[in-house]
This record gives sequence, structure tokens and C-alpha cells, in this order.
Amino acid sequence: QTQESNQPVSGPAIPLPLVPTPPVFVPHEPSLGEQAWQWFLHDWPVKLGAILFFLAIGWVIPYYAWQFIPPAGRVMLGVALGVGFLGFGTRRIQRFRNQGSVFLSLGAGIVYLSIAAGQFQYDLFPPVLALGFLFLTTVFLAYVSVTGRTRALVFLALFLGSIAPFLVHSHASDFMSLFSYLAILCLGVLWVTRLTGWRGLTTAASTVYCFYSAPYILSSGSVPNSMHALFATFFALMFFIFNIFSLVYDRKAEPADLIAALLNGILHIGWIDQEIIPEARSFVMVIAAVMASVGAYVVYASTRIVAPVIVHSGVAVLLLAVATVYELDGPLLNITLTFEVALLVIGLLAFLGQLAAAKRASILFVAPLILVFGNIAHYAAAKNIFTADFFAILVLALALGVAGYLFVRSDWERDGEIHTEKLSVGLFWSIVSGLLGMILFWLMTHVVWSDTLATTISLAVYTLIGLYYYVSGRARESKSRKLLGSALLIFVTAHLLLVEMGAMSTEGRIIVFAVIGIL
Repeated sequence: QTQESNQPVSGPAIPLPLVPTPPVFVPHEPSLGEQAWQWFLHDWPVKLGAILFFLAIGWVIPYYAWQFIPPAGRVMLGVALGVGFLGFGTRRIQRFRNQGSVFLSLGAGIVYLSIAAGQFQYDLFPPVLALGFLFLTTVFLAYVSVTGRTRALVFLALFLGSIAPFLVHSHASDFMSLFSYLAILCLGVLWVTRLTGWRGLTTAASTVYCFYSAPYILSSGSVPNSMHALFATFFALMFFIFNIFSLVYDRKAEPADLIAALLNGILHIGWIDQEIIPEARSFVMVIAAVMASVGAYVVYASTRIVAPVIVHSGVAVLLLAVATVYELDGPLLNITLTFEVALLVIGLLAFLGQLAAAKRASILFVAPLILVFGNIAHYAAAKNIFTADFFAILVLALALGVAGYLFVRSDWERDGEIHTEKLSVGLFWSIVSGLLGMILFWLMTHVVWSDTLATTISLAVYTLIGLYYYVSGRARESKSRKLLGSALLIFVTAHLLLVEMGAMSTEGRIIVFAVIGIL
């Protein structure tokens, strides 16, 4: 070989073919129904036998055929049998967790069934004694579940503890006793949550509290009660402080935390509405909103996690909105609600950069949109241009326009204008803003001028706007602009043919049809 043949030959680089990326298979997470079915299939004869034996015990205890044993003896035999199964399950769970949990559940169920039969069938125990024995059973079941790291058992313990007041004849008579027991139960659940890290327990405890609170919150015409308000404040602070502490200490947020925080805020609103005197409701709402805002700031300053900040801020806005409803009405209420929702949406987008959360929060614009129909009806009968209803419509139209513009611009920066031709949240709110502006312009012109002149000017403006969007859509090859312009032109034509042709005089029809036809 010569020296020249050893030199590297320069030329254009040949690109290598792209290696296809193998698809990533995400394992399908089973639903609750699938998880329950899979749990039952594991050692299913044991579970089926436990269910059948439990039903048999339920028929045996109140059975009158064995009269040689007094009722107290039958109930105590049932309790002893349940305690025996609890002991056997405690031993069994050390080697076989699934079978041990089944026997523990069977034992706890038999104890509850025996106490319930003793109360409803024979009326043997004082309510406090029966409730205390049931609570001890719940505590033992929770203790074994924590030491054995069996999550299903602790949820079963919470369920049994939550239904215990219904088995002792005192659940409907004494509010203080009932909610004192519920407070002890929820405190125990929160303590177990800190030990195990099972955040779903917090949501389950909040659900139990919601179940017991619903009759008092939904009752109409009840007189505010200071004892009820005191307990409601205690529960709200308990769940709120635990939620904030868990988020800051663990530096992570799970869906259960967010659901519990939202549910706690909604329940607190219900309790304030029922148990606080009308003169102080808005003040208490504002105090609660400030606390929720402070909690959101503490979480974000400590963890930089956005999701709980959004939830707690949403609760604060909801509290503030309810306080606004208490204090204001009419157009001023609509203006204030619009400002509050707009501040939330713009804050999420501009300060936190959470586009998805801001889009979800924009759903709250539905509230002022519903109220604006009343403002439109009142402004249609107005004699002056600048009224409170005028400003209510104007502020809402401007707020929706700003929110829609910010959403569309954010979508353009992320995906490009070509990929945002389909209907998006930003485009939707922009269209609604434009519709409100058109309605407001129509009402303004009809307040100032005669019907013929106002109709001509309004329809001419609508036509110009439609032509602008149609022509710009043709020039930019934008389907959304072209469709919007076409819709406006079709609306003007339909209004001319269906409404104005029969409602106006001949001179008015000539003028309107000529102007719109020339355009």
C-alpha cells in the first residue's frame, strides 16, 4: 500500500439509522375491586370458612332453643370465643400473615356481634361499659396490625371503631359523649399513621368524621350551639395541624393528604354555617382562610412541593368566597368573586408556574358566570349605561379574557401555535369572554340609541369581528380562527333573518340589511 492509500478519505458522514426505543410497559395497578378479589383468592377456603362461621355465631347467640344458659352466659360465651380467636390469630399471624389476619378479623367480629346482641337483644350492659369493651377490641386489633405491618387489619379496626357507637344505644342521645369518643378514635388513627406512614388512614378517619358530622351540618333551622362549634374547631385544627406537620416532616405529599385537607376544609365550612351566629360567620371564615394560607406558605417554604400548596390555597379561596357570599350580594358579590377566582388562577400561573393547576382552578369561574345572568337581565332594563350590573359584566369579561390569553400563550410556548388549533381551556375562556363582551355591547347600544340604530351598529360590529377572524384564518391557514369568524357571520345572518325581519319596520330592515350586506 502506498502512503496516499493509508490517508483517511474525507467525505460526508453517513448518519446511522435510529435505534427504536423499546416501549416502556407500565404495570397495571389493580383497582380496589381487583385487589379485594385477589385477597379473597389467597387461601380462600380459610376466608370462606370464617365468613360462614361468623354467620353461624350470629344466629347462635340470640337462639332461644338453649334456654338452659341465661342470656348473659350466651353473650359471655360469644365474647370468650371471640377473644380465643383473637389470641389464636395473634399467634398465627407471626408465621402466616394472611391466615392470622383472617382469624383476628373473625375474633373481633364475634366480639362485636356478641356485645351487639347483648345490647339489642338482652340489654345487659351499660352503654359506657359496652363501648369501652368494643374500643379495647379495636385498640388490640390496631396494635397487632401495627406490629405485624398488616394494613388491612388497621382499616378494619377503624371501621369497627367507627360503628361501635351504633351498637350501644347511645349514638343519638349525647353529642358530647359521641364526639369525645370520635376524637379519641381519630387521635389514635393519626398516631398509628405517624407510626406506619399509611396516609390513607387519615383520609379514612376524615371520612368517618364526615359521616358523623353530616346530620348536624345538613340539618336546617338548627340553633347555633357553642359545644358543637367547640368540637368542630377541635377536629378542624387536629386534622389541619397533622396534615401540615406530616407534609413538612416527611417532605412528600400523597393523594390521601390532599383529599383529607380538602375534605377538612369543606366540613369546616359546613360547621361554621350551622353553628356560628350569622353576625360572626364571615369573620370566622376569614380567620380560617388566613390559617389555610399560612399553612400553604409553611409547606411551600419548607418542602417546595406545589400540590399541597394548591389544595390549601384552594381551601383558603373557598373559605374567602363563602365569607364574601355572607357579606355581599348583587353585582358587588359577582365582582368580588370574579376578582378572587382571577387572583387564584393568575397566581397559580404567574407565580407558581402551574399551568395544569391553573386550568383546573379556572373551573371556579362557573360561579360568577351563573350569577352574571342575573346581571344581564337587570342591565337589559336599565336606563343608564354605567350601573353596577354593567361593571359586573365588564369585570367578568375582562377576567376571562386575561385568563384565556395567559392560557393560550402558555400553550403556544409549550406546544407551538400549530398544535393548539384544537379547542383548549384558554380558547374556551377567550370565546366566553368575547361572548360576554358582545352581549355587553348590545345592551349598551340599546340603552343609548334607538332599537334600529343600536341593532345596526351592534350587528355591524359583530360582522366586522367575524370578517376579521375569517380573513385572518384564511391568511394564516388557521382553522380555529376561520371557524370562529364563520360562526359569527352565520349568527349575524340568522339573527337578521329570524329576528330582525319580523321585528323591525321596513325602513329599519332596509338599513340593516344594506349595511350588513355591504360589509
